Amino acid sequence: NAETSEPSLTFSTFDSQSKIDAQTGRVSAGAALTAWQNDAGLLNAASSQSVVVTAIASDLGRLQTVRDFLTSAGTALNAASNLDATTLAAYKADVAAAVAEVNTAIKNLNTASQTIASQNLTVTQLKAQLDLKKAGSTPQDIAAQQAQVANAEAAVESIQAKMRNSQIVAPIGGVVTPFDAKTGQIAASGVALVSIISDSAFE
Repeated sequence: NAETSEPSLTFSTFDSQSKIDAQTGRVSAGAALTAWQNDAGLLNAASSQSVVVTAIASDLGRLQTVRDFLTSAGTALNAASNLDATTLAAYKADVAAAVAEVNTAIKNLNTASQTIASQNLTVTQLKAQLDLKKAGSTPQDIAAQQAQVANAEAAVESIQAKMRNSQIVAPIGGVVTPFDAKTGQIAASGVALVSIISDSAFE
């Protein structure tokens, strides 16, 4: 009887210790499942994070109790003495399926617990950044920002210098005639690349 306070195996086993463990474990597993069901009924979308975290920790312990019972039952089955091969195989398959379900539940709860912990860390970091902004910049922050500004200004000046060096300004007004310079070409001293005819009668 699944609800009895003194459960007993429906088969004989040569492993007396696993028999005792399975029978006592069945009582513990039943209590753990009942408590888990009760807790699940109390949780909802409005539950606080602390309540959820506490429930996860409790449920992990209860699932471990159930897994211990299933392990004992499996050990007892391995030493079963009065079951035919078909029945034994069916019992073992049932235990294996139950263990797989419990392991999946444990994995899911661990994942949920890790996710909550990660979110808490992110929140803590964001709060620290917010507090820092509220408190004002530190001397180190100011120095780092000044260095970034100086680097940016130097980069701008370098670009401006290259632009200035790429410009040719004639001292007179007129019309450009031969234009032998090519895009990207570097001018050499003493080599004429551009000629200009003045539009002034005095030039």
